Amino acid sequence: MEKLFFLLSGEHPELPAGEVKAILEAHGLEYRVVESRDQLLILEAPQEACEIVAQRAALCFNCGRVLFESRAEWESILESARGAPWNLIEGKSFAVRVKRVKGSAPQIGSQDLQRLLGDLALRYADTKVSLEKPDVVVQAILTEDVLVAGMVLATVDKKQFLERRPRGRPFFHPGVLSPKASRVFVNLARACPGELLLDPFCGTGGFLIEAAMIGCTPIGVDIDERMVKGALRNMRFYELEGELLRGDARKLPFTKVDAIATDPPYGRSASTKRTPLPELYRDFLEETAGVLPSKSYLVVAAPSDLDVEKLAALAGFRIMEKYSVRVHKSLTRVLYVLVR
Repeated sequence: MEKLFFLLSGEHPELPAGEVKAILEAHGLEYRVVESRDQLLILEAPQEACEIVAQRAALCFNCGRVLFESRAEWESILESARGAPWNLIEGKSFAVRVKRVKGSAPQIGSQDLQRLLGDLALRYADTKVSLEKPDVVVQAILTEDVLVAGMVLATVDKKQFLERRPRGRPFFHPGVLSPKASRVFVNLARACPGELLLDPFCGTGGFLIEAAMIGCTPIGVDIDERMVKGALRNMRFYELEGELLRGDARKLPFTKVDAIATDPPYGRSASTKRTPLPELYRDFLEETAGVLPSKSYLVVAAPSDLDVEKLAALAGFRIMEKYSVRVHKSLTRVLYVLVR
């Protein structure tokens, strides 16, 4: 077990850390939370956790091994940095990057900090500076009243989500979630490569695309045949495989899937056939409880005024996590992580 840092996005106060932990749980990796601060999560976990998180996460920038921690004061930084294991970058070129979270520690200048850490690395290790193409990036993170410095082991490819933006697909429908949001749903469902992930309200196929991208076998169901055909076009556009069929989320033609992630349509008549929302969720949850094995996860979003906790309990689910998420400009939804 190593002490690892995860530099998180600031898009939500809780979801980024929840996503990282869900990914590790999906892959069966043990971890212990050492510290959680604004846009920073420190865990004790196997080093392989960094690569796995970087391959899957949507709300993380980079991650790596912690070199040292200190108070955000020059004396404390100098004392802690002198004792850091700089030998880890021995024989490699390096660059120091500073991330200041939301104006934290303004008394610590970024350039001064870069210079100090660079000088110490050169003093204690046989290394050299390379600002353009370093072998190793030393990430210094100033958050709240602390500094955490670490050696980056893996970086998340953020560009991929922009490249898969919904309006760039052959079939588009207003109101669909972004690829990043879709990936978070899939990750919170703890789906692993090779497992079956079901979206019973698949719409244009955003969740299916993200599930396939991480190696899952996606299954999409929608009551609207136009959506099913459109989702299939979108999957083929990215040369991805999956199963899509027209059907009712309340009468699933499956006996078993490994995980479920979905964003129901909240009463849009074209997708719900005018079924009252509480009835739709009640029947959907009861049906999915019959196809999920014990200890498997279902991730679903719902309007904040819908009593999903009661409906989930009646269907035999336990609520493991709950996040309030502003998905669109005028709409806040609650994201529930349920387990059988």
